[in-house]
Amino acid sequence: MLTQPAAPPSQREAPSMEVVRRAARRALYHELATYPKPGLVSFVDNGSHDDMDAHTFMRSAQALDAYFRSIASAGQGDSEFAALRALGVEAETRMLEATGGINTHRGAIFAMGLLCA
Repeated sequence: MLTQPAAPPSQREAPSMEVVRRAARRALYHELATYPKPGLVSFVDNGSHDDMDAHTFMRSAQALDAYFRSIASAGQGDSEFAALRALGVEAETRMLEATGGINTHRGAIFAMGLLCA
């Protein structure tokens, strides 16, 4: 049986912002649940960190939930990098508020944010 070739990326339907948001949030939870990972926080231990634990990461992930939807929407709307950056800075502020100033997901805000966009 012959099959149709996949449509080029420009003709594929983009995933909904909700699908992107859920995937990003799930990735944060899976990273936290992974053990062992030398020096990093998990549900088993705090790794080399005395300023954070799994609960800190859970609060941070929850605070970033709306960010993943917003940046996916901005990306689908072909927003400029400056707009994506502004969303990331806002997300970082929410993360720091949720964690009492602890940097739990700054790298994920940048890297996963760009993937979501």
